[in-house]
Amino acid sequence: MSQCLGNSPQDRVWQLEGCKLGNTRVGQDDPATQDTFLEDHLTDPTLSYASGVLLLKGWSNYRQWERDWQPLAALVARLCHLAEIEFLVRNDFPISLQEAISQHHPKCQLKIFWPQNVTSSVPGLKNQTCPRVRKIMSNDDFAGIDINLLRLEGLHTLSVQIPSRSDSKGRWVEIDEMLPFLLLAPNLKHLLLRKSSTAHRLPVAMLKQEWHNLAVSTQPVPVSSLHSISIGESGPPENILLKLASIAAGLLPNLERLSISTNGRGWRCPDLKSDDDIGVSAIRAFNPLVYLHLRGFRSAFSLNQIVQRHGPSLKGLIIVPCIRDKGRTEEDSGYKYPELDAFGISQLAKSCPQLEELRLPIKRSIGGQEECEMYKAVGGFSNLHSLVLDLHFDPRPRPVDPTHEVETSVLQKIFVNAAMDEKLALQIWHLISSNQASRRLQNLRVVPFGLEFLPNDEHRLLDWFSRSFLITRYNFQNVGVPTIREIGKREREIINQSRFQGSDERSVPERLAQILSNVWPSEPVNGWESGRSSSPLQPNDA
Repeated sequence: MSQCLGNSPQDRVWQLEGCKLGNTRVGQDDPATQDTFLEDHLTDPTLSYASGVLLLKGWSNYRQWERDWQPLAALVARLCHLAEIEFLVRNDFPISLQEAISQHHPKCQLKIFWPQNVTSSVPGLKNQTCPRVRKIMSNDDFAGIDINLLRLEGLHTLSVQIPSRSDSKGRWVEIDEMLPFLLLAPNLKHLLLRKSSTAHRLPVAMLKQEWHNLAVSTQPVPVSSLHSISIGESGPPENILLKLASIAAGLLPNLERLSISTNGRGWRCPDLKSDDDIGVSAIRAFNPLVYLHLRGFRSAFSLNQIVQRHGPSLKGLIIVPCIRDKGRTEEDSGYKYPELDAFGISQLAKSCPQLEELRLPIKRSIGGQEECEMYKAVGGFSNLHSLVLDLHFDPRPRPVDPTHEVETSVLQKIFVNAAMDEKLALQIWHLISSNQASRRLQNLRVVPFGLEFLPNDEHRLLDWFSRSFLITRYNFQNVGVPTIREIGKREREIINQSRFQGSDERSVPERLAQILSNVWPSEPVNGWESGRSSSPLQPNDA
């Protein structure tokens, strides 16, 4: 901790508070860790993708690698009762701790969030005679887990590395032969898959053969009562998802949640404006889902195909923008998400009649009629009670070149779109609520975003202007008037206190000062840290 703290007492006060705030996020980054679906998104200060929020996560990153687990294993063995363990440290799960749990607390609920090296745990590797393989396997850092961990009665959440590599023809090759072995724990509820960081150390072909041999000799039958599958941002490509879908269709009747983040390079579609057909087909191959989390999808057409399959059963849908590219950075820069207009939102509402929780990106257009019609269309979700709107304030189409200076006229639109205050947030609330006949909407979170492809000076100002608010229908002090509160204000103050400590760093360049004066002539340029007043919606603007 001492290595990341500043020198002055004031620095340490701010950074220690940042550490505490960051620690509240540990274990909350993956949908599989949530008992609810959208609830955490209503108050998460990191949703705006401000790069500074990584500072909070850096201060709170205590998940270090540890070698000696014997003292903890001995303590676990002596405990009279152990109900639950959450494993977040940067380790494969230690055998000594596994044995202590298995012998003394077999019903202890075990949640493993750090991706485990299951691949090199296949027993056949111990019989390999290749000197290179034996040298790798003798390294303690690459020992892997005891494969019996996958059968523990109390295993509840499991995060696993999936090694993959492209072959001579550019096709991705994964060790999907081990997938059935990941589903042998009878009480496993959540499976998290991540691309392996050790894929280069052992030949993938050899690993595939060893897992195939083990499958032939043991005939594993999945018995897990799996509720969710999560494929993260650096997860494996789509053929893993296809195999999981085929397993789930017949052997995982309780599966109701799928969370998938496209990783750009892993989805093999050459068209930068569309999604991979195989990946979309794989999602459609699952039995009808109740909750679906999609990150980085590009096409409204793909979204429509997916909800044709799962929409009638969905109660929760999260659609999150992504900035990852498909390996061609200059051609593929910018935020990726399905850009829906009012008609597209109305069609989505018809396809998902039971939807109760929704996170949806919307592209702002200075509050004009087109934008207002989209808010009205959101009211078409008759059962919706919780809503998060990601409001994209950068009007530039993809690709976006962050090295080019943004035109003054475009910058003015960006500043107007980004400025969010209580007044505008309440306008959006009333426009949606008044068009929802059931009046079931209870919570609305508005989250302006679009900072990633702007120069530093613009980024710094807009981070203060693009405030996020949570509106709640029930107000015990004034019935009929919704409550509103800002989300992430303290986190922003901590980040900027650490980053911008000198007067020069807080000054506004002349070119931006002129834009601020043009957009807000009655507000002082030097008062930018207090935010800016919003431009009202114009629902009847021709």
